[in-house]
Amino acid sequence: MPRNPYHVMGAMFDVKPVDETGRVAVSETTEISALVCLRKKKEKNISLPETDETSDIKIEPILASQISKEDILREFEIYLREQIPAVVRLEPIREEQINVALKHIRAPVKFVDLETVQNPVVLAEERSATRATDLDVALSSYSNPKKGKSGTRIFIVLVIVALSFLGSKYIVGAKKQVVQQSSSAVQNLEEAKAKLETLDFNGASGSFLEAYEQFSKAGDNLNFMGSTLGSLLADLPGAEKLKSANNLIQAGQLIADAGKAMTEAMDGVWNSSGKVNKMAESLRNAFNVSNGNIKKAGTLLANVDVLSLPEEKQSSFEAFKSKLPEFEKLISVGLDYAKFFDDLTGSSGTKKFLIMFQNPSELRPTGGFPGSYGVLMFQDGDLADFKVDDVYNLDGQLKENIIPPKQLQHITPTWGMRDANWFIDFPASAKKIMSFYKKESGSDIDGVITLSPKLVSGILDVIGPIDMPEYGLTLTGENFTDTIQKEVEYGPNRAQPKQILVDFAPKLLEKIYSSDSQQWMDIFNMIVMSIERKDILMYFKELKLQSFAYDHGLSGHVKNTDGDYMMITFSNVKGSKTDAVIDNSISVNTQISDELAHTVSISRKHNGGKNQYGFYNKQNPTYVRILAPAGSQLKSIKGNSKPDFRPLLGYADYNFKKDEDLSGLEATVHIDAKTGVDVYRESGKTGFGFWLITNPGETKTVTIQYSVPDKYIGGDYNLYMQKQPGLIVDEFNYSLSLPSNTAVIESQPTLDRISDGYILSRKFDNDIDLKIKLK
Repeated sequence: MPRNPYHVMGAMFDVKPVDETGRVAVSETTEISALVCLRKKKEKNISLPETDETSDIKIEPILASQISKEDILREFEIYLREQIPAVVRLEPIREEQINVALKHIRAPVKFVDLETVQNPVVLAEERSATRATDLDVALSSYSNPKKGKSGTRIFIVLVIVALSFLGSKYIVGAKKQVVQQSSSAVQNLEEAKAKLETLDFNGASGSFLEAYEQFSKAGDNLNFMGSTLGSLLADLPGAEKLKSANNLIQAGQLIADAGKAMTEAMDGVWNSSGKVNKMAESLRNAFNVSNGNIKKAGTLLANVDVLSLPEEKQSSFEAFKSKLPEFEKLISVGLDYAKFFDDLTGSSGTKKFLIMFQNPSELRPTGGFPGSYGVLMFQDGDLADFKVDDVYNLDGQLKENIIPPKQLQHITPTWGMRDANWFIDFPASAKKIMSFYKKESGSDIDGVITLSPKLVSGILDVIGPIDMPEYGLTLTGENFTDTIQKEVEYGPNRAQPKQILVDFAPKLLEKIYSSDSQQWMDIFNMIVMSIERKDILMYFKELKLQSFAYDHGLSGHVKNTDGDYMMITFSNVKGSKTDAVIDNSISVNTQISDELAHTVSISRKHNGGKNQYGFYNKQNPTYVRILAPAGSQLKSIKGNSKPDFRPLLGYADYNFKKDEDLSGLEATVHIDAKTGVDVYRESGKTGFGFWLITNPGETKTVTIQYSVPDKYIGGDYNLYMQKQPGLIVDEFNYSLSLPSNTAVIESQPTLDRISDGYILSRKFDNDIDLKIKLK
């Protein structure tokens, strides 16, 4: 409504005084001395300004009490401190709504002597409708008041009287309902947070949506003043509680609305018909909305006076507010992923990626032996082609004979793409894989992505079984790995034993495309967890994509750290699929004294030998590599195997080429004559390599001790233990031994104190970044 000094109804919702920008000038309210208090005191006549001669309304004096500004503010504060839930959402009353209401008002104008009011709340509850009508008629008929401070005072008096009368009945009637609705909304937000922590994004979205609906109902039930009037009262001195209420309801709705956007985004993913660019766009838009909402909510909650809340709710509020940065971080990461998928598929042109299916049942440094591969192609943002093939088919096209790594020479005469993931650092292995693909196929690719069969099994658990009638099989999440491996090893198609994977891939994609929104979200959750377990690794030529992979833990690079470092990797060499039936346990003891040393024990229990599948009953020869800080020194080892493996060929007698990168790695190797351990350099680290051969039904343990450079001694101690992709460690134990005059004062993760040191027992399913403060 325009700010017209002759429209008093407009003044009801744009209350003066205001400054030149049109905003309330709170500082001028300090000049007001005449205010109304619904309390019987010494009477004084207050007269309204004279009307113009055309007015036919007779206005009689109203008796009121003369009190100080401090008294009215104190009374207002007492009123606000009642246990009314802080869930107010204020919206402006539209002009057309007022006009419609005035057409139905026929009651005569009456004013009640305030001296007769003994209980103003009860009176307001009984006669609030009449009072509201009387006041509206008086204001709508009253025009052309004299300008000046007296008019401003009267307007404020009328506003406060109207608020007291109209608000009292409303709050009494709505209080129970609002408490119930706001309590439900907060409970839904807490459920959403719990579901987010377990990566249940779909459940979290549903809880967010329910919270949004409850907050909206609560806000509507308290929406009786209009936003401008509510803002005025919130800005008045002493109205901190109302301001906090406003902030709480707005923040609650912003957070809930963020979850609602995510729910709608998942519907968009479901309706994308498998078009990756549309999926990315839907998610990106939702994360943008959610990101903005969470930031605004954080600002609002930062300005909530916690002391204005009921005492029993204050700690819960502080705890919830402290979690907002986690929400913001999660949404920010989601936004990064949506942008990443958009860049990955490309809005124009062609992008082609090599998919390496690394089988952890046959461990290799970057996750497993890649017996199969796929080529994924996008055209203008849409999936254009996806084919799967046996890696040996492509390796058979290699025209060059290249000498393989030394540890593989007794099982294969040549090196190819199948064994190119020999480097522990995945970017180094990915570059070698791309090089072999170029040599063997004659075409370039934009990047390499590794996937574990565990991810496929998980997806089948979500979307259901896939029938393969031509093979007489039904593949499920439970039987996928064993059934595929059995078909490859013993199936009738010996010319193309992995044809079953070629036939399976399009059926899998078709069923994924037809999944519902819940299944899409479950698949997304599975991908996130696979990234955490390093079942997915990525390398890209494009710097923007590679930077994302590096920053979000997808690159598989060997970590560069300022503190101590350790990484243990297993390479299964002609041990078939026996890593699937081996239990692994690792214990690390760190001794800090005059030197810093580690004693590492690795135990492997082979549970094969009597399995129905022969590929689980073979010997498991594993080449173990431990990476440590550069300059580390081997002290001792026991329990390692010392096989006499010999190359299949005398490469000097044949026209075989050396690979430059592999030759550079092997040139650093020094074989310790006493222990048979290979001491070498890789990725800026010192490496220790040795064999550990385990027979079916047998348990073997190897213990190695080495020291690290003195620069890691003194002050606080940090140790980064990097996990090998694909490796499952069934039992992991860490212990720390210190001098008698040294103690741990803080650690992350927390170390438990024992009589002679400190211990940590946990799953080793991702990297462990151990930070210890000593004194």
